[in-house]
Amino acid sequence: MSKNYLATKGWIVVAYYLGLIIILIGMQFLSGEYYLRNSNFLNFDASHYFHISENGYNDFRVAFFPLFPKIWDFLNLSAVSMSILNLCIYIFFLIYLGYQLQFSRTQLFYSVLIPSNIFFFLPYSEALFFAACVLVLVGILKEKNWITIFALIIASVARPAYVIFLPALFAVAYLGEGTFGSRLKRILIYSGAIFTGTFLVGLIQFNDTGRWCEFFEAQELWGNHLQFPTLPIRSWAGGCVTRLD
Repeated sequence: MSKNYLATKGWIVVAYYLGLIIILIGMQFLSGEYYLRNSNFLNFDASHYFHISENGYNDFRVAFFPLFPKIWDFLNLSAVSMSILNLCIYIFFLIYLGYQLQFSRTQLFYSVLIPSNIFFFLPYSEALFFAACVLVLVGILKEKNWITIFALIIASVARPAYVIFLPALFAVAYLGEGTFGSRLKRILIYSGAIFTGTFLVGLIQFNDTGRWCEFFEAQELWGNHLQFPTLPIRSWAGGCVTRLD
């Protein structure tokens, strides 16, 4: 990554989130309430990832993919520390994406204003998935298959990405330049990487549970399966949709 890009544009991302951290710390002093405690960061999916990192897979938690909790287990960090690590990963790869696509300062600033970015600096798997997706785009743009393959495997072990990646990458490969044979080769390469990542998920979970591919069934507990959209358009997950919609 160019130091010049970081100095002229990338600093916007760093300054924005550094400012938010300063505001958060200031609010603690003014209110006398300590926000940066582990219990505040172990809600919803974070509690499941933490459980997997501590105990391995069991029951419905096979719905959660293993890359993030395995890294959490390896690093043995607190929930707050993992959140800080996720924030650093997200900031680095957002700036890297901006550098590769030559985002302007305005585009970078708008990128950090997306409300759902909050998931990137919680102990969730979104930051790792974002990093992998950035590398997928870079690999495709630079026509470096080894980067794309590596990133697709990482993304597929981080989250159940095959549902959206397969049709999207088929479209990218089919509409890209080259002969029919070269485009078909790209489709097979991309598909192989995604299936390799998904197989690794099954292997890791099998080591804990003794059962294969249970995550397919567990995902359906949240309504996450191939289906036609309904009107009004909304996210899946049954009664939980109000949390996002």
